[in-house]
Amino acid sequence: MEVRSRSRLDYGSPAASVTVAKARRVIAAATDWALRHGGLDQPMRFDVVAVDLSGGAPSFQLYRNAFDAEGKRT
Repeated sequence: MEVRSRSRLDYGSPAASVTVAKARRVIAAATDWALRHGGLDQPMRFDVVAVDLSGGAPSFQLYRNAFDAEGKRT
């Protein structure tokens, strides 16, 4: 799971800040962890939680299965 937040939306939403490069780093870290803990035979799901702090009270959005194991948005 990747959590991204923004206090201003001048440069886009929190979810939009998860680039393909960032997704690939998350995938690499998850794969490394799975190899070390014997969990590579299990399917992996990559979620993103976007936290918008621009409107006073925080709002949260969960994107389940936000990208696949190659970093492409699903």
